[in-house]
Amino acid sequence: MEGSSFTLLFEAMSMLLVKEGMSLSGAGRMVDQDSRVIGRIIERYVDQAKKEQMLEQVEVLGIDEVSIRRAISI
Repeated sequence: MEGSSFTLLFEAMSMLLVKEGMSLSGAGRMVDQDSRVIGRIIERYVDQAKKEQMLEQVEVLGIDEVSIRRAISI
C-alpha cells in the first residue's frame, strides 16, 4: 500500500496468516514483527476497502443475532 515501508508481498502474507486464523501475535512471530505492526497493516487495508464500498443503494441492513452469538461463544 502506498506510504508503507513494507513490500506488497509482505503485507499480503501478513494478512493471509490472520485471515486463515492465526492471531496477530502469531502472525507477528511468523514474520518477525510486533503484533501491533500486523494490526496496523490490516487496519490500513480494511479502511481502504471500506472507502471503496458502494453503499449508497443500501436501504436496509439485517443482522442475525443468533449467528453472531454462536460465532463469539467458545
